[in-house]
Amino acid sequence: MLNEVDCQQELLSRLNENQLEDTDDLNAYIQYASRLAALGNDTEINKLPDIFNKPPFAGNIPEILKTRCEQGIWEVMEYSGDGLALSLIDAQDFHCFFQRFEQEYGNIPVTIPLGTAPLRIFFNEWQEVCENAELDEDAAEMLQNFLQVYPIPENERLPVVNTPITQWEYGMLHALRSKKKFPCYELHWNLKLKPSMRADWQKAGKTGTPKLAWCAAATDNKPSETQINLVGAFCEWQPLNKTIKIERTLYENWDLLLRFSYDNKTAPAIDRVRLEYVPAFQDEKQPSDWIVSLAMFPYCEQIRLLDECPVIVHFTQGFDAKIILPS
Repeated sequence: MLNEVDCQQELLSRLNENQLEDTDDLNAYIQYASRLAALGNDTEINKLPDIFNKPPFAGNIPEILKTRCEQGIWEVMEYSGDGLALSLIDAQDFHCFFQRFEQEYGNIPVTIPLGTAPLRIFFNEWQEVCENAELDEDAAEMLQNFLQVYPIPENERLPVVNTPITQWEYGMLHALRSKKKFPCYELHWNLKLKPSMRADWQKAGKTGTPKLAWCAAATDNKPSETQINLVGAFCEWQPLNKTIKIERTLYENWDLLLRFSYDNKTAPAIDRVRLEYVPAFQDEKQPSDWIVSLAMFPYCEQIRLLDECPVIVHFTQGFDAKIILPS
């Protein structure tokens, strides 16, 4: 099996052999340069702006990328087994590309049957289709092998690539959990609302808990300051004679921080955390912190997840907690 240095050299060899004669060559170059960048080598991806400005690609890049997204969407929906896994790997590579070039290309209009649409829509749709892909054992095994050969950082991975679970495994997990009942405690977030924000909410004739969807988004595809403030929340819970404090914080890059601590010092023993279906990843340097990356999702799904969806915590002691917003 290739080690990390060998796999970078292998990608460099593919890129050096690419003659960049047509669109297929360009798409392959984008794909491997982006995977190489995710592995820590930016030398080739930094060449892309110059390559995009050369014939026969100059002026055509947005439409080329839109067409590649449409092809990728079709492949994920139609393929199975190894073919499905390869199509998801393609999507993973272009996800690494778009993370780095979203500001330059995300809002560029591309042609659709009834007019134009931002290029970002097609990348978002590609990722959504990937998350709905039904993996069989061959596809899941290939994705696991892919990550062993190409250890892309977790924060750059599509969820389906990071945790490739087959439909059979989903069924088995559901059956096991349905037979063995663990206690699940329902908790509620307490919002850290500024008085002015609550007054604006009430002035607008709103009742109940303020929602992010009520706020205008920032123009740079980041959450607005008001939305970041609305997400700030905490709750305290005492399951085993020790108070656990849980906090949530949203950052400008759409990372949701979930912090679990006893007296703000030690971290409780936790097996898994997720925001509805989106897994959180534990910070290796700060065990009390779990991060949910929402940057890969379209804006409407980001808002839905934060406004409507519970945080599910599986504690090592054998009980669960479900944290929701008060109605």
